[in-house]
Amino acid sequence: MWWKERRIPVVILTAVAVVGLLLAGSTLWRSQRWQMPLERAFGEMPGVVDARVTVRANEVIAYAHLAPGQDLRAVWTELQDISRRTLGEQPFRLVIVDNPSAELASCWEGMSFIIYEGLATGRLTEMRERALALARQSGVDCTLQVDDHAVYVSLQQGDHWLYQVCPWTASLGGEPR
Repeated sequence: MWWKERRIPVVILTAVAVVGLLLAGSTLWRSQRWQMPLERAFGEMPGVVDARVTVRANEVIAYAHLAPGQDLRAVWTELQDISRRTLGEQPFRLVIVDNPSAELASCWEGMSFIIYEGLATGRLTEMRERALALARQSGVDCTLQVDDHAVYVSLQQGDHWLYQVCPWTASLGGEPR
């Protein structure tokens, strides 16, 4: 008789315990499969000060804190390659962690229009000249790099730096011309 009265609470507690164990197992599996290998590989790269990986929904987000003065294109390409090798078909997003100042953020705000206009029109030489002129006017050291995937912008002023990767997309004029 006492069993019939307590059957529903026991079933509910068992279901909650099973769901909890499944969630804990899933978190551990993700950590072992994606987070730890990426963090270890990123951390071994020259120029990467720190790395952190999180999994949200069904996307892996990798944060790489870069030291100042890095070759952004080379580091970004290596981070992408490591991510693809480690994650396979798993969707991922790379986020560069930098150390911007108010002046660098303001310079990037003005420069972003120039960069994206250059991406949309394909006038890369004009984009470069205008962006470098804006950086000089702002007292900011600027390095611009381009390849068939993106435009890479590195801004530095004193102890602060800002990195931006601006990818080519079909909506912005497609591949470089």
